[in-house]
Amino acid sequence: MLAHRFVPRICFLAVFALLAAVSSQSVPVTAQTGQRARLYASIHDLRTKQPIRDVRVQVYPARPGAGFAIETDKHGQAAHIGVPEGLYRVLIVKEGYASVEVTDVVTTGSRPVRLNIELLKADLAPYKVKRIKYEPSLVEVEDSGIRIVIRG
Repeated sequence: MLAHRFVPRICFLAVFALLAAVSSQSVPVTAQTGQRARLYASIHDLRTKQPIRDVRVQVYPARPGAGFAIETDKHGQAAHIGVPEGLYRVLIVKEGYASVEVTDVVTTGSRPVRLNIELLKADLAPYKVKRIKYEPSLVEVEDSGIRIVIRG
């Protein structure tokens, strides 16, 4: 008789444990792994094709939160390793040049983000800020090897 009282409780606990296990698996993988991505920027003058140093690359998350900024070196290169996975917009700013805003930048731990941007002198540009949508490259070069990525 005493065993019959505990059967409903055991069934309830089993169902509760099963629901808890299923709901914990619906959490996105990025939240569980905490993976970090790599962001590289290469900035050149549109007319002369020369690299531009001291360009400010400002990275803002799509959701409210703190962003960060990096600057290019004398070769027009900038890098940030350890960007949290997510959706971003990137604003590229340099005194004397028209700014460029890159939208829909998606970072993942498995693919680096490479921004190859050409800036136009402000006095030649018909715009103050040029907005472009980020498109990952179809061919990705990583560690002296080529990996072909097909977007569908």
